[in-house]
Amino acid sequence: MPFTAAATNAQIDSGMSAVLLLNSSCQAVIEAEISEVSSPWYDQLDQELGAAEELVIQWRRSGFLYFQTEVLDAIDAAGQAFAASRAQIDGLYASLSQSFSAELAAQLVAALQALEPPVQAISGQIAGYLARLAQFEKQMGEPHSQMQATIAAVQAEEASLKAQIDAINQQIASLQQQVQVDRAAIARAQSRRRSGILETIFGVVLAPISGGLSLVLVGIGVASIVEAQAMIDQMQSQIRSYQQTIAGDAQMLSRDQAIIATLNGLTMSTGLVLSDMDGIEIALDSLRASWTALGGELANVVDEVRRATSSQQVIVSQAWYDSACGELALVVQHVDGIRDPDMSTRRVLIR
Repeated sequence: MPFTAAATNAQIDSGMSAVLLLNSSCQAVIEAEISEVSSPWYDQLDQELGAAEELVIQWRRSGFLYFQTEVLDAIDAAGQAFAASRAQIDGLYASLSQSFSAELAAQLVAALQALEPPVQAISGQIAGYLARLAQFEKQMGEPHSQMQATIAAVQAEEASLKAQIDAINQQIASLQQQVQVDRAAIARAQSRRRSGILETIFGVVLAPISGGLSLVLVGIGVASIVEAQAMIDQMQSQIRSYQQTIAGDAQMLSRDQAIIATLNGLTMSTGLVLSDMDGIEIALDSLRASWTALGGELANVVDEVRRATSSQQVIVSQAWYDSACGELALVVQHVDGIRDPDMSTRRVLIR
């Protein structure tokens, strides 16, 4: 499939949307809380949650920045390289169309070859970003798995609460599935973005106590275009519905029992971070494939010009070059439009 600005810009939007979703999920983990319990497992779980928080703090500081300064900058640089080459390469094509010259053809080959490194650099930067992401995923997987194991062991000890725990765990799992569907729909709306990014962090009280306090507070984050507020409101309504069911079940239990029964909400927050990483990998693999395709097209054109023995054979490749310059100009324009978006964060407590 030939390289096109329309497809590439959509892939850039998908990548940026996925990166922003992960950014919001990281903040949601930071804001997750559990009240202290005088049980041996509390310190262990609190330490595991703390380890996850340290990791997401580091990524939140750098993850979106890396995407902008490495991936988007590399795309912009490639587009600028094509634009800067235009006068020289157009001149060589014009001369060769009048009279074939091996010397001029060699100059054209060299000029076209000079465009290969900037295109290849994009794939390299994407690979570098994905390598960082893979390292983060590996690190994040450890506290997430540890929390899952700790919670499973703690809940297994409460045999008398098995029915209540199973019911609440099912509600938490259903909530996570619904949240993933809603977040994906909201993220897709970003491709039509014309204004800033609104990050919403929901604090979901799963085990409430009197005075509006919480025994277990789960964080759920989403990043959206400002115009997607209606979709955010719908997501909030869905979360509230599940929260009311879970909190209602938890209120029938004692303080410590309510905490134990709702602990899996904490792994929902860390689980969304991990699933967001999968989304980034898919989006950036697709984007990388487009630039690999462009690199292949460019290499073919270089080979055609190198083997040309007549003006007719050389000029055939000019149509591709003109098209590539036009498509890349549209990509650069798009990248400039989405770089450094205005971002704001709001917090919504659901209890």
